Amino acid sequence: MAFGTNQLHANATINRYIREKTLSIARRQPFLGMLMAKKRVTYGVTGKLQDWKVRIKRSPMTVFDDGDSLTFTRQEKHRTAQLPMRSYVVSKAIYKGDKLMNGGNEAIVKLGADAVSECMDDIKDQFAGRLFQIDGNATGYEKQIHGLPSACGATDDGAANIVGLNADTYAGLSTARQAFGGSWTGTWPDGYGSSEYDAWTPLIVDYSASLATASGGWSATTKTWPNTCIEAIRFANIYTGRNDDQIDAVFLAKNLYRLLLQAAQSEERLVVSRAQDVAATKLGFKSINIDGVDVMWDNGIPTGKGYGVCWDELELMSYQKQLFVSEQSFQHETMADRVSVDFYGNLRVKSPRCLVQFTELS
Repeated sequence: MAFGTNQLHANATINRYIREKTLSIARRQPFLGMLMAKKRVTYGVTGKLQDWKVRIKRSPMTVFDDGDSLTFTRQEKHRTAQLPMRSYVVSKAIYKGDKLMNGGNEAIVKLGADAVSECMDDIKDQFAGRLFQIDGNATGYEKQIHGLPSACGATDDGAANIVGLNADTYAGLSTARQAFGGSWTGTWPDGYGSSEYDAWTPLIVDYSASLATASGGWSATTKTWPNTCIEAIRFANIYTGRNDDQIDAVFLAKNLYRLLLQAAQSEERLVVSRAQDVAATKLGFKSINIDGVDVMWDNGIPTGKGYGVCWDELELMSYQKQLFVSEQSFQHETMADRVSVDFYGNLRVKSPRCLVQFTELS
């Protein structure tokens, strides 16, 4: 007979009720916390759409010799990017009868007092994952936030390249190469070309691309993430250098980060000497550093995916004075307190040209 199951124990001994609750649903999601710590959240935005101008071309340089004449023409160098408002809400009801029964010393979990804080925690947890999971342009997701995948649609470029063939629209503008004209010499992103050729084009790194090493492919014989991961991160760091800003941080799915640690055992360390590393350290998130880029994992990232970001190019916009705002009211029809916590805003990548996705297209 198990202890505590006989009639003597049932009548003579009560249970010990522990006055604490265990949060067994927490998730490690540093990206949202670092956006806030790095002051990449803008509060109190207004307007039907968030509208910004993007310069996508330069004035052409021409040869001028003695006696030549200049030609002056009107030049269209800008496009308009636009993002709408998107919203999320978490809500619950606390009925008056439940509150009355739960109002004394018998209450272990405070149903009324903890309602707002629990809803706040719930929306933060789910919202953080959406930043990596949602393409706000995709069918069925038109009401959701424009997460980082919103700019990263691409197809396999076959055995011709180690980057994907961009095929997406972000903020109303095509991310495809040469969408705004221009030309390129060499196999992009190697080589050189006109500024407009890749003005709105993120770097989609196919870490399993089959392109031969001799033709510019990964140096590993077996072209899978455990063998290409360090080279892929270095590739992303170098080739986003075509912008004024290189990537500051890489966020990986758990499975990719685990395999990266195996490949980079001798390099693993927690770096705090650079200003951008301090935010992660203060928030309690450990990372490894590869060529000046902090690499960490985030629970919200789908398996097999990763993202490289430049903090200066990101803006999490809120239409309210806080990122998440609580509302409370009492409904007489049901005799219940109604509690909600909401978000109104969107995530803006100022230029997807500074964004990297690590994926497997091949």
